Amino acid sequence: MPLKDLPSDARPREKLLARGPQALGDSELLALLLRTGMAGKSVLHLAQELLDHFGGIAGLLNASLEDLKSTKGMGDPAKRPELVAVLDLARRALALVDVRLLDHVIVAPGRSLSMVARGLL
Repeated sequence: MPLKDLPSDARPREKLLARGPQALGDSELLALLLRTGMAGKSVLHLAQELLDHFGGIAGLLNASLEDLKSTKGMGDPAKRPELVAVLDLARRALALVDVRLLDHVIVAPGRSLSMVARGLL
């Protein structure tokens, strides 16, 4: 569903302005950066697919320009560099406080999954 068809309080930009960035999920924040979707796919759907493909924000932080280039929906030559720039700013901010992303572990009752062990990071 295109963003214009959503109620205004459900649109990421309006939601951020009214309630702050903490009120948005990862896919909504990413959708704000991407700005547009593609034919047949809303920007929210594209954002969620990117997060799923890369294993969430942690995986996306490790994505290169080439990784993004080969991802469907990221063919816009303006969209990729903007996203890579934001991701690099995030990496630099993490480095300032000496945080290195080594793994992303998902824990569920009775089991866990290491993204590094699965070759996803």
